[in-house]
Amino acid sequence: MLPRRPAQIFRSRWSAIFWAVGVIFFALTTIGFAPSKASHPPAAKKAEHAKQTDVDGARINDKEVKMLANLIG
Repeated sequence: MLPRRPAQIFRSRWSAIFWAVGVIFFALTTIGFAPSKASHPPAAKKAEHAKQTDVDGARINDKEVKMLANLIG
């Protein structure tokens, strides 16, 4: 991301702006955006959890989730 002589970046405003835009673009493409909290309210999570099914198509209940959590760790 940095050239051999970083002082060259800041000799011109335009080169500094292009360098900064490149750094921000690289960060956004590698890390991405965080999901907003408004898109996943707690009530929606509970409704989503209630709709989840296992491989056989049966609904997953809280007892099975707790059993798996104890098994994992």
